[in-house]
Amino acid sequence: MLKESRSRIFDSPAIYLIVERFPVNVSNNMAGDKPRNPVRIAIIGGFLGAGKSSMAMAVGQYLKEKQNALIAIITNDQGNVLVDTEFMRSGGFDVEEIRGGCFCVNFEEFVKNAQNLAFTKRPDLIIAESIGTATNLLAAVISPLKELYPQDFEIAPLFVVVDCQAANESLGHDENSPAVATLIPVQQIKEAEIIVLSKCDLVEKKQLDAVIEHIKILNPEAMIIPYSFITKTNVEKIAELMISKKTSTKKPFEVDQKIFAREKAMLGWCNYSAGIIADERVDARTFLVEIMKGIAEHFDSHSLAHVKAIIASARSTMKLSLVGDRLRIDDLRGERYFVGEGKLVINARVCSTPEELKQSIINSVRNSSRAMRVRIFNEQEVAFVPKPEVSSQFLKIQ
Repeated sequence: MLKESRSRIFDSPAIYLIVERFPVNVSNNMAGDKPRNPVRIAIIGGFLGAGKSSMAMAVGQYLKEKQNALIAIITNDQGNVLVDTEFMRSGGFDVEEIRGGCFCVNFEEFVKNAQNLAFTKRPDLIIAESIGTATNLLAAVISPLKELYPQDFEIAPLFVVVDCQAANESLGHDENSPAVATLIPVQQIKEAEIIVLSKCDLVEKKQLDAVIEHIKILNPEAMIIPYSFITKTNVEKIAELMISKKTSTKKPFEVDQKIFAREKAMLGWCNYSAGIIADERVDARTFLVEIMKGIAEHFDSHSLAHVKAIIASARSTMKLSLVGDRLRIDDLRGERYFVGEGKLVINARVCSTPEELKQSIINSVRNSSRAMRVRIFNEQEVAFVPKPEVSSQFLKIQ
């Protein structure tokens, strides 16, 4: 039943870095002058459904409200229509997005978008949320930024978000784990400089302590911060670290990225979008919940890595996330009910064939729309298994 809730590695002193490709050139036509000081970037990693977007939103809102800081966001995902982009824009942030693969394989585009935000918007902080399957952020993103663009960017320590509820399964602590992936979350934790344990309000202290002890074994040097989007536990602490002068100092270590290919290939990905029209008031929450339930009915709960959906209309924006059998309302802006025209976007990552996933989404949206008298138009869907990733700006470790 679907539950609804509130929400040995090489590292030696002899390491040195070799640039394999030329740095990106900034367009002479880019509006605005370069900022006087490097713009700070905080990169967030973590597995699918861990709560990266919600944390970025919470931190951004805190810094805007408490410090009057200007915050910009870079979102990242597969496909061409991103729920997270709509989500961040609804919060009033300047947003750029990297589509069609992680920052690692789109490094040039990442730099271009970050420079565009830095030079034209002049933010106090850029928060860059990586795709949930990224396993090479230190070597393929952070180190190249530090080496090639020290005049443009100041790089915060690498933040990695870990879902407290799913940690025992996803970190391989349970030998009979049914989790979609274990190697990827473990690698993400090993890379981290600051680990944020999300959804800490939904677990008992005993479970939280066990997760912390397990993480310390994997990465004894990382700072560990329990956090909740709902109760705002430690949002201030995370925000202060992101905006501080503390920088990334961890050296990248050598890992064969091929070992993660099988877990990445197990997931079917589907991005769906459509226009919606309601002639009478419709409860956005009920509409999205019914869509999510319809999708979940087609799969075993352990197959549901992450399904997220958003409705955006003139008067309201609502986002829901489904991870396993846990359904969470991520945010509501404006009214719960909508009328007139709006937009529906769904990004789903499920252990299934792409075609099966796509059809389950289409059927659920259409069935829920008929039941709630919502008209849909201009449906677009893309389903696929991502191709193996090759970093576009990799710094060798020797």
